[in-house]
Amino acid sequence: MNTAPHHDLLASLHKALRCFIFDVLVAVGRVDISDDDAVRRTAQQVQRLLALLREPQGTLHQAVAQLQLGPLAQRAAAAQELYLALSHWSIATLQRLALDELRHASRPVLPPAEAAAQRRRQWASLSDAELREALHWMGRALTPQEMAPLVADLRQLDEGARLSLALAA
Repeated sequence: MNTAPHHDLLASLHKALRCFIFDVLVAVGRVDISDDDAVRRTAQQVQRLLALLREPQGTLHQAVAQLQLGPLAQRAAAAQELYLALSHWSIATLQRLALDELRHASRPVLPPAEAAAQRRRQWASLSDAELREALHWMGRALTPQEMAPLVADLRQLDEGARLSLALAA
């Protein structure tokens, strides 16, 4: 098992994703269906989460669309349906994150140069929008002690320009 102390980008990303998932789930559960702006903001937040996790079109997307339609009684039913569907989806997603972390932890510790190259590939795999979203949720989920090496890592791995653009947005 991988027990050497090192910067674990995967664990940090997953911690941020969990924060995002729980924040969205709570927002859906407490949305004021009589407030059009609140419904719109909540729907957008769900859509951002689904887009970030590259969730294919399906039940959740349909439930988000239904939340924004119709009279109040119809919205109430749609909000409940979305909350339940998102709850089930969240459980499955959290299980996938945990399995990814178990697989990652069982890999041998990479030499520093290989580990840096792997992190560079991981950071590069994120679009600018995904990087902004990831940094936002990392900022909310991680301790300052966890966040500082991530920012230093981004600067060191020639991602400084992307980091500046992401933080400016």
